[in-house]
Amino acid sequence: MAASIEKLVAPHEVAAVVAFLVSPLSVAINGDPINTGGGLRVRSTTRSCPSC
Repeated sequence: MAASIEKLVAPHEVAAVVAFLVSPLSVAINGDPINTGGGLRVRSTTRSCPSC
């Protein structure tokens, strides 16, 4: 598991990941989640599901 860098990721950094994923270099990646959040998570302060 990778360590969190805990920084905001710039749009060009996410674009670089997308560019890689649509390139022939990513042929071996199939169905794996790619986290581009830099280790940060957005949490909602409200629940959309009362029973959740």
